[in-house]
Amino acid sequence: MSTEPTETDFDPDVISGALVGTWSFAVTEEPTGIGLLHFTNTGRAIQFIFNPQQQEKRITMRLWYSVESSTHLRFRPNPDHEGWLRDYRFDGSTMKFGAANLSWVCTRPSRDEIPDWFHHSLASALAGT
Repeated sequence: MSTEPTETDFDPDVISGALVGTWSFAVTEEPTGIGLLHFTNTGRAIQFIFNPQQQEKRITMRLWYSVESSTHLRFRPNPDHEGWLRDYRFDGSTMKFGAANLSWVCTRPSRDEIPDWFHHSLASALAGT
């Protein structure tokens, strides 16, 4: 997205459309850790945190998301939970994402940057909902 939406002209559907797909980010708590965050067009966000040296020990989070404003996304562990807000901002081909004093720069990984296990694990996570 090339322009930043304002509170009065943003369209949640446009933002959701820009989110759909897989994003990668560095995991700040784990120097060799990598995160993959996949947004669906049905309001699901699946996050995987893993260490490339121990890919079998990955952590999966299945969440619901909604676009709350031109600057905030809401994530919920289930549709009825209040959840929590996260800031977001598109900056060219990246998305800056975070809360409080933590932030991550998310980029779209290329095909060869996506681990072999990802698509199967994503399908399993989505089917388990």
